[in-house]
Amino acid sequence: MYEAAKSCINAVANQQGSNPVKTAVKFRFLQSFATARAAERELLDGWRNAESLHTHADQFHLDDSDFSMAYSAAQAFVAAMLDIYHRDNLTTGGQL
Repeated sequence: MYEAAKSCINAVANQQGSNPVKTAVKFRFLQSFATARAAERELLDGWRNAESLHTHADQFHLDDSDFSMAYSAAQAFVAAMLDIYHRDNLTTGGQL
């Protein structure tokens, strides 16, 4: 889920003419993107949940309930980013 979330950030960033390679740069892009669009601000929480899943994979810090909540929120983040990508792709007619 974490890798899917990073890939979605890359896809939207690429549409915007950016190519964030490092995860920290991806997060900065997402912060800027979400801040510029009031309706997209919940994306930051979705990304944080995807990150918590990644951390959990290494450190087992989430209980069952927290893991389930983070996974659902990360899924919603990926779905929202895909919607943004497709919406923006339709707006530009596929021209980046």
